[in-house]
Amino acid sequence: MRSMTRMLMLLAVGAAWSCGGPSPSTSTSPLTETSPRATLSLPPPDANLFQAPQPTDEQRNKIEDIRRDLLAVAAGSSGATSDLTDDLGGLMAHPPASATIQNLGASLDRALRSRSLDEQHSRRLAEILYATLHLPYMPAPQREVVRSAMVQELRAVGVGEPEATAAGLAVAPVK
Repeated sequence: MRSMTRMLMLLAVGAAWSCGGPSPSTSTSPLTETSPRATLSLPPPDANLFQAPQPTDEQRNKIEDIRRDLLAVAAGSSGATSDLTDDLGGLMAHPPASATIQNLGASLDRALRSRSLDEQHSRRLAEILYATLHLPYMPAPQREVVRSAMVQELRAVGVGEPEATAAGLAVAPVK
């Protein structure tokens, strides 16, 4: 019953979020304006909605570093992917295998390189990446919400379906 209440709350938050109109993005993608059905199943990125604990001050600093790394990756800066993977590993108390983090960094690089990424979307992506740290402690439906939120946020900045899905799948094993 408790999980049903939580799911209904998530649906209500997603519905309230969608009532504000289209997602604030400069993308011309038809997915920029999310349908109520898609929004209901994919609430806006927020660590609380993903049942992740509030980040510590140190983790907030790392999340901000990851946000800047994502902007650098999108801009095609030299060494940005390496910085991103280093910061992802540093955010985790018990980081997964280096290959898992490298795969996630490479997937994000392929998805975001040469894309127009703004502050808002980079912040949401960084929050989603923070939530991935807690995937092992989430129920399976909640893990799918995190993965789907990653795909949705990447699609909102104009990333193609194959690249967005690959990045979403790369998030799944980060546990």
